[in-house]
Amino acid sequence: MPLPHTLPRPLPFAPTRSAPVRCAAAGLLALACAAPALIAPALISPALISPALAAPPLAAPACYAPEALRARPGEEIVRRATAPVSLPDVRLPPAQPVPASLSGSIRRVDLPAGVKLVALTFDLCEASGEVSGYDGALVDYLRAEHVPATFFGGGKWMVSHPDRAAQILADPIFEMGNHTWSHANLAVKSGEAMTRQVDDADTAFSLSRATATQAGCMLAQVPARPALFRFPYGSCNAES
Repeated sequence: MPLPHTLPRPLPFAPTRSAPVRCAAAGLLALACAAPALIAPALISPALISPALAAPPLAAPACYAPEALRARPGEEIVRRATAPVSLPDVRLPPAQPVPASLSGSIRRVDLPAGVKLVALTFDLCEASGEVSGYDGALVDYLRAEHVPATFFGGGKWMVSHPDRAAQILADPIFEMGNHTWSHANLAVKSGEAMTRQVDDADTAFSLSRATATQAGCMLAQVPARPALFRFPYGSCNAES
């Protein structure tokens, strides 16, 4: 089934390409990326299109006023962090493994002859020592043209941008995935350090969901924790 919308004019940004990687994801369906703050077009099978991508075009979340959603001058600028970002003491329990049929890493999708599908994906990365920006003009464009997209949010970014994370999560044309807590290279992490990166991002997602709920958003289509995961830098090891 094709995506419901065709872009009427060129996008106001220059997408970069992701490099193919070979990673085995444990527990979450994983999409691979090659660089932080990446804008990566990706092909995806009709069977893997989420409800957010497959749904008809819908308006921006009615729980937020239009002026609250619009881009703000200067918010795209990356700044040096002046204070640490942390989570509340209460955290989500560790995620349970999904069936093997739903686990794995999407590197390439072979489509039937004559079928062309595009899924737009964006990373919301924020490493230690920085506060990343938010490209409001890009998100405004996606909303104005009813373009579905998937955002892979770092947990630290979601905590430092609570309103923007909640707005994206609540929008019916968008979906939010997990991109670790602080854009960690999972090829060099293992054990508790590795799982904490994933679990803390899930907890940040739940906080964003709570923020959207408090704003009056209807979130029946939003799961309690993200169903998609993207490896930072496209890197992983046998354990991750």
